[in-house]
Amino acid sequence: MRSVTIHAVLLAVALVGAYVVWTEEPEDPAAATAVTLLDVAADDVQSVRYDAEKLHVTITPRSDEHGAYAWVEVDRTIERAAPPEPNKPAEPGATDGAPGEKGADAKGDEPEGKAGAKNRGPDAKGADDAAAAGSGTGAGADEAKADEGAKDEMIVERKQLAFKGNASADKLLAALAPFRAKRKLGSEVADPAELGLDEPAATLTVVTGSGEHTYELGQTVFGGDSRYLRDRASGEVYLVDARVLRPLMSAQTSLMDRSSSASSSRSRATPRRTSSWPRSPRFAPSASSGPRSPTRPSWAWTSRPPPSRW
Repeated sequence: MRSVTIHAVLLAVALVGAYVVWTEEPEDPAAATAVTLLDVAADDVQSVRYDAEKLHVTITPRSDEHGAYAWVEVDRTIERAAPPEPNKPAEPGATDGAPGEKGADAKGDEPEGKAGAKNRGPDAKGADDAAAAGSGTGAGADEAKADEGAKDEMIVERKQLAFKGNASADKLLAALAPFRAKRKLGSEVADPAELGLDEPAATLTVVTGSGEHTYELGQTVFGGDSRYLRDRASGEVYLVDARVLRPLMSAQTSLMDRSSSASSSRSRATPRRTSSWPRSPRFAPSASSGPRSPTRPSWAWTSRPPPSRW
């Protein structure tokens, strides 16, 4: 009996140990190399700015009687080609001279022109051909310059938009407080141009109570899950999660809260077309015209169609 009790206790201990090992969360390999860029609390973040050449996004934490939320401001610049100018019609009085005078001059000069053409030699004809070719080349050059000028003309539009952020905006703010990187590459990088840090495409600025912290964004690593980032103050280069910063590049579609507009659109009644008349006219044999003939039957309307359709 004693041996059975000892084996039962050992079995219970083994079961408990197996359960602990089975339910234990696996260790994340990236957590071993993760470093903290900015160690701040969520309440200490005042704003987050994303500045690119043609896109500026600002996220500001706010709160009201309904709770905390994120307010997003987008300033975007759009360039598009200018539409071509329409061809202007020729003015009626743009011809040289009156119609009568032109006809008279043409008739009067015709014999002289014919006589001059007969008396001219081959050298004069070659000179005329060269002059015509030169004038054609000049016209073609002018048209090419006009086309290049039209291509260079661009219309620049600036669009500003402000809206309440959705859950993705709240998640982005939470990911920046504290702001962690996957790996630290150091300040001595072999070639910053290979990482896209010689001329950064954008910057990320986190404004806290202690000041502004600016980071320069480089290229995305092959696969799109990581992106190079450099701390402007220290010059250190890090590898951060690109999925955290990706919503900033499409803030108008990724960070806008559409729940209020969706609820209002669902509450609207779908308009339906109603009419007191049937959709198609109906015919029936007419009894007022007497007995029907099998060869010439008489028919009449049973319901009058709408006037707008007939």
